[in-house]
Amino acid sequence: MYQPEHHTNDHPASRRRAIKKYGTLFFGSLLILGLIWSAISSYRAVTAVRSLQKSQQKIEQILNNGLMKANPIEIKNLTADMRTDILTLRSALGPAAYFSQFFGWIPKYGPLLADSRDLLKIADLGSEASIYVMRAVIPVMIAVQNGDLENTGPIPVVAHSLESSAADFENAAEVLQKLSTVREELTMTAEWPQNIQRMLSQLDSVLPAAQDALLLGQVLPELLGSDGRKTYLLVAQNEDELRPTGGFISGAGLLVIEDGDILSIKFDNANLVDDWLNKPYGFPPLPFYEFMGMDIFLFRDANFWPDFPTSAEMAMQLYSHGQDVSLDGIIAFNQSFVQLLLEGTGPLYVPELEITVSSENVIEAMRQEWGPSDRQADWIIERKAFMGPFANAFLSQISGDLHSMDIRKLGENVFTAVEQRDLQIYMRDPALTEALAEAGWDGRLTLSPVQDYLMVVESNLGFNKANAAVDRSVGYDVTLDEKGQGDASLTIEFSHAGDRVDEECRHGTIYSSDTQYEDLISDCYWNYLRVLVPSGSQLITASSHPVPAGQLLVDQSWDGMARQFDDLDRGYTFFDNFLVLPPGQRRAAAFRYLLPEVVTIEPDGISHYRLAIDKQSGTGNQRMKITVNLPPGSELISSDPRPSTIGNQALVFDMELAKDQQIDVQYR
Repeated sequence: MYQPEHHTNDHPASRRRAIKKYGTLFFGSLLILGLIWSAISSYRAVTAVRSLQKSQQKIEQILNNGLMKANPIEIKNLTADMRTDILTLRSALGPAAYFSQFFGWIPKYGPLLADSRDLLKIADLGSEASIYVMRAVIPVMIAVQNGDLENTGPIPVVAHSLESSAADFENAAEVLQKLSTVREELTMTAEWPQNIQRMLSQLDSVLPAAQDALLLGQVLPELLGSDGRKTYLLVAQNEDELRPTGGFISGAGLLVIEDGDILSIKFDNANLVDDWLNKPYGFPPLPFYEFMGMDIFLFRDANFWPDFPTSAEMAMQLYSHGQDVSLDGIIAFNQSFVQLLLEGTGPLYVPELEITVSSENVIEAMRQEWGPSDRQADWIIERKAFMGPFANAFLSQISGDLHSMDIRKLGENVFTAVEQRDLQIYMRDPALTEALAEAGWDGRLTLSPVQDYLMVVESNLGFNKANAAVDRSVGYDVTLDEKGQGDASLTIEFSHAGDRVDEECRHGTIYSSDTQYEDLISDCYWNYLRVLVPSGSQLITASSHPVPAGQLLVDQSWDGMARQFDDLDRGYTFFDNFLVLPPGQRRAAAFRYLLPEVVTIEPDGISHYRLAIDKQSGTGNQRMKITVNLPPGSELISSDPRPSTIGNQALVFDMELAKDQQIDVQYR
């Protein structure tokens, strides 16, 4: 008799047991696979991290021993190994990093976990950029180390190598821009571990210079004359006699370069540039006439405008007018730049002057060479002739002993000089102009619409070197209102460390064989002062600094009252005054003025106050105290940099103005 089959697994209870059995097996297998994957990933990650640590140690050792002494192939392989390790690390931790963004609530390490994906991305992009850079730089290093430098010198070799590496520099620049974008998104880093914050701080300090270097690397061959002969005006500025772009123009030179080969370089006294006996010259800016009695505009006074491109164009026009030379660009520097340069090269023997100069003694050496000596019969004409012999000695050092220089230190100091406006470069070629402006190498002002702006500009109109003994400190207090406007108070305190005490200051200096540089330092400081502020600002009150007629060279008195001017062409308003500071004394210049709208309101209702502070070249590190008073009832959201103190709606920033600064405050 036929018996039907019993399908027990169709029974609900049996089915549940089967599901449980296979489910346990399935998820258990997943768990085991997950543990295996985690173990493998952890091993790969730990191995990669250890390898990166070893690579970092090797890099530090290479840099300490001198980059030019390093084996280029070793550096190339080291960079490739680091790139591989970082890719391994990102592959091993990638999935975990994705989920870690949901664990920001975990104490201590939560904030770091939440940003781990972006950190891995930064490491990835940084290593990718390094590969491009090494591909561009390694041929340069090999060419310099193995090239026939005795016949060509290193500059043509570098120029040719860089010209063929333009695509790599461009790719590296694009990658670093992506990295910069990712970095800007990391804003909540205060709760990260201290060691990670230090690494991020190091990145922040290096990234801008790296981006500038890559940008300039693309145009450097053209700057070195790869597309034809270039003639550059070299301007030596002396910050001991302060002028708007860095100092009195004491020396002028011509650099002629083609395809990286320096065809000629020479320096002359700036007083010998003009041909005013045979050619017509225009009227100078008004202060030169008002306070110094000058009625023609000469080359030595061309840097009247604090915006370097503006002064650069005027300097080139006046030089070409006097010397009948066509110019492609201008390179201006001061004594501080020479000092920074020597920190990278080491001591330098100058055969023509029979002296050895270093970063420690070069300022004093320049001052000594300024004065009369036994070998300078025509001292008044030949004074200030330090830069020509120095430039020849420097070029000889580069050509003959490049390997002895600390290239890393030299590069860092050049960027420091640019940041401090001790080195400024302007080119007439539009493409080069754009590149230099983007990199911040052309000394232009950082004015922008709907923001606060401040630049204190001094001009020594006293025919002396008093700025070597003058120090200054700045206090700026701004009170913002609900309309986004402000009430600003500015105080600049000057102190003169000179110890010479005269009955009264006398304007003008008569040079003779008895004139000593120290006497010019201990003279009174005749300061034509300008304060650049946002266009549309209105002066309310200012301190008064009258000067009697008997003290001024022009035999006219100065009423001491500050004036307001609107420079519409350059987009700012400025206040000016003139004050005299005797040795051993202090003076304070004060201005109170109303600001136009300097606060922007974002779509989310957040108010945004920005203050840009530009530093005048040649003023050293200035002490500054900035106080920003928010409108009553406002709530601070963020501030970059962090205030030194916060209280009663007031944000106080104590800083040293070594370079241009930005203050960015958000509130609601």
